[in-house]
Amino acid sequence: MRVLISCVTFELDNDDRCCIEYTTGRSDLQERKARMAWRPEFGEFCRDKRLDKEMTLREFCREHEFDPAWISRIERGLLTPPKSKRLRSKLAGALGLKESSEDWYEFHDLADLCAGRLPDSVSDNERIVSLLPVFFRAIGKTDMNETELRQLVEALKRELP
Repeated sequence: MRVLISCVTFELDNDDRCCIEYTTGRSDLQERKARMAWRPEFGEFCRDKRLDKEMTLREFCREHEFDPAWISRIERGLLTPPKSKRLRSKLAGALGLKESSEDWYEFHDLADLCAGRLPDSVSDNERIVSLLPVFFRAIGKTDMNETELRQLVEALKRELP
């Protein structure tokens, strides 16, 4: 099912998760680059969690049966996060992320954003989804600086459950 809302199309994939298709007039290459911007954040998050466990890359991979080259590329932002839920859950578990913890949500949110999807915590909330068109129009029509954007995010956190 596809619904065109302002400049964003929401599509439910086979897992009934919202996917974002930006229709901003940018080329496919520009769109891919925009999604790739999330890769380093996901990779840095994973690297930080691995280092919190005081493990080298090779130790981590040997213990959890991952290919070191694959994990290294993810940590450096050269590869997207795993798409399969099974593999993503295995990586989250190897990093010591407890299900439903703040870190667990951040891990999955960053992975979803890399794939151009709305995180489950957003797409599962009908109230939030109904407000997204207004939100996208508001941030799309303004030249917010980083401070103003952070203030908006904090205001939204206070207003939404």
